[in-house]
Amino acid sequence: MSVSFNVTGKFLKKEEELVISENFTKRTFLVEVTVNPQYKEILSFDLINEKTALIDGFNEGDLVVVSFNIKCRESRKERSQGKYFTALQAWKISRYGEDISKNNSNISSTDSTSTGEESVHQDSNETVDDEIPF
Repeated sequence: MSVSFNVTGKFLKKEEELVISENFTKRTFLVEVTVNPQYKEILSFDLINEKTALIDGFNEGDLVVVSFNIKCRESRKERSQGKYFTALQAWKISRYGEDISKNNSNISSTDSTSTGEESVHQDSNETVDDEIPF
C-alpha cells in the first residue's frame, strides 16, 4: 500500500531528462512551498519513465499542485550500506485551481489561499456522506 500526498507551491525549475538505463529515465523539478512566510522551503521532485513529460507545459512562477509518493531505499553501494535515501516521486502535476479531485476522489483537501501558501494533504480512505445532518 502506498500513501499519496499533495503539495501546493510555486514552480521554480525543471531539469532535463536523465537516462539512467535503457528502461529507466528520470527528471527532476523544484517547487517552492511556504509553511511559514519567513521560511520558504524548496522541494525536489522526481518524475520517472513515462511521467517525465508531465512538466513540459509548466514555467517558472506557475502556482502548481503536485501529487506524489514518498520513496525510501537503502544504498546499494557496499561502502554506503546502512544509509537510506528518500525521494519525493511525483505522479501528477496541475495548475493551482484546476480540479485535482477529478481522478483522485480519495485525496483529502483543506482550504488554501491563492498566495501560494503550502498545504500538504494525505490520502484518506474515509468516504464522505453528504447526507449527514450536522
